[in-house]
Amino acid sequence: MVRFKIEDFFSPEDLPNLVPSQEYAVAWVNDRTIPHNGVDVALRNAYRESLPHKPFIKVFWAEGPGVITRASYHFTDSLHAYGNRLSISFDTQFELYIAHLEGIFPTMRVGKEVGKGELLGFMGDTGAVTGPHFHFGIRDKNTGEYWNPHNFIDFSAVIENDG
Repeated sequence: MVRFKIEDFFSPEDLPNLVPSQEYAVAWVNDRTIPHNGVDVALRNAYRESLPHKPFIKVFWAEGPGVITRASYHFTDSLHAYGNRLSISFDTQFELYIAHLEGIFPTMRVGKEVGKGELLGFMGDTGAVTGPHFHFGIRDKNTGEYWNPHNFIDFSAVIENDG
């Protein structure tokens, strides 16, 4: 059922510096366990530390067409905060969301159709985070249930960077 390749979301220059940082699993936060409903992709520590400014890694839409269903800041509480979050419907049942963005590109508004290669936003550390990264999640639009992103996105290109 894999629909996307992680490398299609990033420029060829940025891809070698990205690594997985948190899997779809249960996470420990403030001495409590909560579900982590996505897969996080961050910068290699050595690369991040070499930058003189905040990392402005761009994320692009991997295929077309898609429709923006959400482009907003999300904060429920200190355990449940996606920060700047962008959701894109890519078929009748599922939507992909990318969270913790430093900024959502200004043209990304609810209802906008997006095509392959369109700039969506920039890596950030908004919401409940420990550092800059992208959070990739998949949600069933009809039930609200979260799905394992590995069923939809092939993350092997960033997993190989972690070796």
